[in-house]
Amino acid sequence: MSIDLSSSEGIAFYWWGSGGSDQNIDFEMWSPTGGWVGKFPDGPARFRWVFLRWSDLTAVDFDGSRPDRSNITGIFWTYHTDGVRRINYIVGWRKQDVYCHAIIRQPTSVDLYAHVELIRSIELYAHAIIRHIASVNLPATFEVGQDSADLPAKFEVAQYSVDLPAKFVVAQFQFSIREHKVYAAWNPAWSYTKPSASILRGTSTTGELGSSIFFFVVSREWLHDKYLRITWKGDYTINTWGTQVYIYDGAYDRSSDVDFPSGSNIPNKGNGLLQTLLTHLGDFGSVTEEGQIDTSGGIEPLVTVFIKSNDAWSGQSGFYEVDMVEINSGPGGIGTLYHEPFKAAINMERTGTTGDYGYISEGELPQAAGSRELFAKFVVNP
Repeated sequence: MSIDLSSSEGIAFYWWGSGGSDQNIDFEMWSPTGGWVGKFPDGPARFRWVFLRWSDLTAVDFDGSRPDRSNITGIFWTYHTDGVRRINYIVGWRKQDVYCHAIIRQPTSVDLYAHVELIRSIELYAHAIIRHIASVNLPATFEVGQDSADLPAKFEVAQYSVDLPAKFVVAQFQFSIREHKVYAAWNPAWSYTKPSASILRGTSTTGELGSSIFFFVVSREWLHDKYLRITWKGDYTINTWGTQVYIYDGAYDRSSDVDFPSGSNIPNKGNGLLQTLLTHLGDFGSVTEEGQIDTSGGIEPLVTVFIKSNDAWSGQSGFYEVDMVEINSGPGGIGTLYHEPFKAAINMERTGTTGDYGYISEGELPQAAGSRELFAKFVVNP
């Protein structure tokens, strides 16, 4: 007895396994002129279709010619572990265009082997991968600092549609203010004011030494390759007074005297200083500058962006101002993802010390139109 598979795409059979997906079954088919050998996963203890194309098998010839597909005289399955195996429905399958209207209802996304009986009584063995994707329009609320904006949102839900009460909570880019006693023998005396509605100023007086830092904490992965754009100014009585924008690995807390220790520089977290983005020495007039951020050297999930001014001269005084800070997806202000105009009031939480601290506002998101990349978490309330 022989089997003719010359017009088929390969061979298929209904297989009951016992060894799991990490065990392979050796498969062989032989004809008088040669054969084909291959493997397939044993699989779990349930019936499933196994399809082996000719391209999945390795041909073995006896006389230099290709093995004869029209005269299959033996089929062998060899397993190497204990257990029960079963075989049912051995078929030679082939492709055929059939015009039909088939509705397959399946609540989950899985691989299905479908047996479709047509009017002409043709049996078609089909390997159908059904991926049912539905979409549903849900109202979503973006909570932005003190304000909120309702935005329409479309969610593509794999497998099936479901109505979910959803809320996007956008992480607040809160600007912290921190005075830092850097020198053990000298005390800082920084004060913080708003000379106009949209300017944050830090001022150090004569006879005092120390640093002032405006900063915010953000996701390191999200911030990488973005552009920071800033409008700022420095007015000092000595031309070696430094003002910088630094990117530090890790999250710093304005209220922590461990993060801002008295009498020494800030301790490193993760890999420490990742980038000096912008820097000035001495006076500089109000200017808008930008730099592309590189946080690839960090290992912490969060980074801290410092805007720092350091008074290192007891006989000198000065101030620095920040008028605007943006995070953009491109250079030149393109693709604004975050904008801080410094319009809110200054909130000092500790004063009268050498490590005063507070905060100002949570920033503003751009007008909601089209798609936006946001540093956000998605909260689903079941």
